[in-house]
Amino acid sequence: MGEELQQLRDDIAFVRAVAEEGNKSLARDGAVLATAGAVFSLTSFQYWLIFAGILVVPRGWASWLWLDGTVVFFVAMAFIRAGMPRQLGAVSRVTQAAWTGVGIGITVGGAALGLGAWRLGLPLVVTGAFPILLFTLYGAAWGIAFAVRRRTALALVAVGCFVVAVACGILMGEPQEWLALALGLLFLVAGPGTAIVLQSRRDQDGN
Repeated sequence: MGEELQQLRDDIAFVRAVAEEGNKSLARDGAVLATAGAVFSLTSFQYWLIFAGILVVPRGWASWLWLDGTVVFFVAMAFIRAGMPRQLGAVSRVTQAAWTGVGIGITVGGAALGLGAWRLGLPLVVTGAFPILLFTLYGAAWGIAFAVRRRTALALVAVGCFVVAVACGILMGEPQEWLALALGLLFLVAGPGTAIVLQSRRDQDGN
């Protein structure tokens, strides 16, 4: 009984910390989401322009153009880490755990898709299926955020991610899939990330 009471106290303390902490510790997490969403949205948009025939690039470039976004992202991450120290609050721990799980899932899922595509001799499987995996996991992460915070906006973002995942499935193999990916990253990753940063600053200024 003593252990159960202690566990109950710990749970209540954690929930209270989540409620009291609000968004104040999430500025860094929001900045990472905003940066990733904006940078890779632009990368996906450039691929849509290429595959739709709007932008013409030399043969072979398309396979490497994703590197420009990756370089920009890691440079931006270095500035974020230097200027925004990691927070240790309850909300931040939950958020970081959720997005760490997403990152691991994306990495493992992407590798599995790559191996499957190589095994079947279908290289386009990865580019077609990866956006579906990406937004399914994003939706799950935002769903966790909703379960913790109980904010309607978070539930709407989660549903939006699942809608984008389904849309990418419908558009698989078409240039428009890249456009759906770009818009999803912009409005469902960069947008909420920016909102988190702004709300965090407002909360801090209010103290």
